[in-house]
Amino acid sequence: MGLFKRKKKEEVKHTDFSKYKIRINAKVMCAYEAMTGRPFLEIETADDMQHLFYCSLVLNNEDFSTMEYSVFQYLIAD
Repeated sequence: MGLFKRKKKEEVKHTDFSKYKIRINAKVMCAYEAMTGRPFLEIETADDMQHLFYCSLVLNNEDFSTMEYSVFQYLIAD
């Protein structure tokens, strides 16, 4: 009579990002400007924000210090 048993709901495990630091400091601003060739104070688009987030994540967390931007884009899209 196992045909009518309800299946247990599977818990979705989410990644805990609370341990990572996202800070905007002078080092992040300089990295953003070097990467994009645009001034930090002229951030306007979502693409600009993505570059800033990448710079902050890579420079403030040793776990991501070697991550390339293309890998970051793939992770964000997922």
